[in-house]
Amino acid sequence: MFMRSAVLHPCLRFLVSCVVLLGAAGPAFAQSAEAPPPKSLTSDQRIQARLLDKQLRSVRMQELLIESGNLDKEAGHVSQPVLVAAVRDFRAAIGSTETGPMTEDEQQKLQKASDAFLAFADYTRVRDADTGITITMPRNLFSPIARPKTHPDPNWTTYVSNYGGMQIHAFRYRLLAETPVSLVSRLIERRQNINFERFEISGSEFAIDGTADYPSGKPYFMAIRGWETGGYIIGFQAIFDIDYSPALQVPELSVPAALKTTFYPNGRASGRTVQVTEREGNWRRVVKALVNRLGSDFEVSNGWRVLSSEECRKRPTSGRGGQDGPKVVRVVFATDRQRVERAAGAKPDVDQLFGAAPDDQLHIGCAIITVPPDPTVSAKIQRPRPTARGNIEAFDGKKHFGLDSVVSFGSSGKLGRGEELALVDEGKEGAFERALLMIHGYNTSFADALLRVAQVAATVDQNLRVYLFSWPSRERYLSYVDDLDNAERAEQSLQYFMKLILRDANVRQLDVIAHSMGSQSLLRSIDGLRTVFDQRAWDLGPSASGEQSRPSQVRLRLGQVIFAAPDVSRPIFERQLAMLAPFARRVTIYTSAVDRALWLSEMLRSSPRAGYLGTTKEPIRSPVYNVHVIDVTGKPLPRLSPKRLTEFNHNYFVENPAVLNDIQSILKDGTVNNPKRRAEISKVPLKHSFVEVPYKDSSSSFYWKLVDAAGR
Repeated sequence: MFMRSAVLHPCLRFLVSCVVLLGAAGPAFAQSAEAPPPKSLTSDQRIQARLLDKQLRSVRMQELLIESGNLDKEAGHVSQPVLVAAVRDFRAAIGSTETGPMTEDEQQKLQKASDAFLAFADYTRVRDADTGITITMPRNLFSPIARPKTHPDPNWTTYVSNYGGMQIHAFRYRLLAETPVSLVSRLIERRQNINFERFEISGSEFAIDGTADYPSGKPYFMAIRGWETGGYIIGFQAIFDIDYSPALQVPELSVPAALKTTFYPNGRASGRTVQVTEREGNWRRVVKALVNRLGSDFEVSNGWRVLSSEECRKRPTSGRGGQDGPKVVRVVFATDRQRVERAAGAKPDVDQLFGAAPDDQLHIGCAIITVPPDPTVSAKIQRPRPTARGNIEAFDGKKHFGLDSVVSFGSSGKLGRGEELALVDEGKEGAFERALLMIHGYNTSFADALLRVAQVAATVDQNLRVYLFSWPSRERYLSYVDDLDNAERAEQSLQYFMKLILRDANVRQLDVIAHSMGSQSLLRSIDGLRTVFDQRAWDLGPSASGEQSRPSQVRLRLGQVIFAAPDVSRPIFERQLAMLAPFARRVTIYTSAVDRALWLSEMLRSSPRAGYLGTTKEPIRSPVYNVHVIDVTGKPLPRLSPKRLTEFNHNYFVENPAVLNDIQSILKDGTVNNPKRRAEISKVPLKHSFVEVPYKDSSSSFYWKLVDAAGR
């Protein structure tokens, strides 16, 4: 056990300072670390890469790579470049020159290496009576009976090695007594000569690997893992002497000799290497394999429920015909609306999936949506309508949006209160690095939100994951106050869903569209996720040629963040925007002077809204360089026009072709900074453009304004 201290360890203080400084560097830092675009592959190379990718999606395959000593990550939380690099290392160790999917001979050799490791470890699951934690214990190395305690301690249990110099500690602390940061600082504050190979504190969990010295100067390896669940922080700490007992029969792992003798004392980020003996290098790899197998099994052993998207696949739909057929978008959704029950065997109806009433459970699932191929047609969401004779017109994939299929992954009403979820995004989409999340606003049904995110995603990028969070809007213009309460009620569920998305190691960039009240939910959720966005990890990614590997820094961060008609108080929005913007590549804010919903909001709350130009006449001003503010009011309506009363103009982000096209351009090519330039290079004919407008009291700062062909 370690004594508490009010003084943060110097190493931790230094790391926290680095995180703050690098976070302030924002996009400039991330840009410098980006890899050059890979060279285009041949058709055969793409097929081979896809087949290998399919093999590596298997968690069992990842466990085999861990047990061979080539994968230094927990199974189920590994990015694709790291998996490919692990296969490349294993092939080098066995002398294979294959580059495609693993052959039967390679898989047999990998299984043989795994069998030798498992025979050495002899895993068994042990449940600790004091903490209630289940540990996957390597019983050839450790006694499954906990060490007797000198005094009762329900927070900490120790298991010792049969060979000396090794310990595994299981811990459980109430969140009232500890936080992840305070616990981490306490566990490392008194260690001597510490070097971190891995230091990750992301949201509600942490993972630390490193080496340190005993007071005698003898070095040891340590690994610490922790998770928040059910009001507790649970986890384990493992300690291994680097100079292990000669009586321990350590297997020789199938790792290239050069990698066995090369050690990164501060991780790959430092670039600093230390040469060690093959005996020590092999032992270090064995220790990491032991820890990573323990970590891989910890969540499932301690109550996490895995939700898999395996059944949600893009299946053939009627009427599809190559490029002329409808586009197909897969949307993974989460909602705390009440589910609408339908008869067994009934065809799913997009309007009869979830209702307007709130539920005490978070439902997670997936829908396959078909979108008309012509952008000018899909710009307006159309579905089969009633005919003059009272029938419903036939579905036409070239002009109608449709629901092909829907799959439920599972539901939970105990999130953060004893049950945790792990979302495994499998299939082709699961390997994509970019993700898009949409949070809808006021007066929006589940069906409308589902079709809108598919509408936006269809023209952006095929290599894109698409997510939707839908809170229980009442779907009525006069239910503004009810929607306000329901949006606030759903914020915890939104934050949880975002954590599920971001725990996937393949997600490198998350683009977000927040509309109306969804903007407030997003801002509050992101405030609790800033530690996740500031996470940094060094992966071994492929070079531009795809043949060699090189160290590359990966920063999990927001990409394009779009606020459409944000229904947030201006002062609050400006303050939170300054905290959010450094974590995003760019923030775009659409505002309007003819948004009747925000006019109503401003009247009810007696506070100017960030997305409305009613009383202020000018949009908000941001001091952050990567924020674009765009006035999309357009040509004002005549004062006596009846449309002033009948049209709310609150959904202009999907109903105005110029705004929808601009959003799609932002998401499709985030490198084009200038809204005017985006309109000029658009493939969709537009009758509008964007111009710079200086603020009245400053000629050096400006916003953008949507104008018609005459410049009005």
